Amino acid sequence: MHSARQRRAQAERLCQVCGERASHHRDGWLFLMNDDGSDRYEGTKVTKPPVCLRCAALATRHCPHLTHPVGVRSRRPIPTPGTARLTAHVD
Repeated sequence: MHSARQRRAQAERLCQVCGERASHHRDGWLFLMNDDGSDRYEGTKVTKPPVCLRCAALATRHCPHLTHPVGVRSRRPIPTPGTARLTAHVD
């Protein structure tokens, strides 16, 4: 992902795939990551922006980097100063 596009998508909560508004509802913004088997994602740092539902479905089937995909909702993704990272706060 292009770094300027990544920062914009993080800041504006846009889907990292299509650039439209990322999936959001009362449970939070949707992020995709690989399942590490722990079921504990509170405080996880992510470098990728959130995704929309349509692109999440495509990515879980076709992205070679998502070997064990899991969707995580974060109500308060917090930017890490000086980086394109977000800390997922799963409530």
